[in-house]
Amino acid sequence: MGASLLPDPMVVFSLLQDAKYDSAFWKSLSVRDALRYDYKEFSHGNHSFGVSTVLMPLKDFFYKHDLAAGVLQYMEEADVDFLGIMFAFERKDRLYRQLALCGRNQFPLDDVDIFLQRSGYYRDPLDLEEIRDASILQKDYGLSLQVFDQRNVKPSRKQIGPILLEFFEKPSSGVPDIDSA
Repeated sequence: MGASLLPDPMVVFSLLQDAKYDSAFWKSLSVRDALRYDYKEFSHGNHSFGVSTVLMPLKDFFYKHDLAAGVLQYMEEADVDFLGIMFAFERKDRLYRQLALCGRNQFPLDDVDIFLQRSGYYRDPLDLEEIRDASILQKDYGLSLQVFDQRNVKPSRKQIGPILLEFFEKPSSGVPDIDSA
């Protein structure tokens, strides 16, 4: 076989990168499928939580059919009371990030918010700005939400996952023990 039959690695990479951010693909997924597509679970002691990465704008995701029910269904499947959803998307060759904190069973989202805002884990602050759009903030089916624009786009799940893990490791986190919840 000649070398000319091998695909150009740069072309393949470019095709895969474009497919990764394909808005039609992400819009076609159900809430559950989008959350499980790129999901990582973290645990400490009796606490486990998940972080999903969704490659579309938060607002587009939140307009999906039965959003709250889908998020809760996925959280129940994963057996977590807290789910972080990291949104990443490109617009005009610029990367944007957003973050949704999702809780069930009276999970203390305000405590997570404060911890993230004050975290010194990453050398630069996350620079979260709360999104206060009433059409996004649903409190259906026992799901609590807080949503943010992440103005510092450098930290990805590789940094935010460990920051959240640090929150769960703190004895004063306010997170109810899973065995007693």
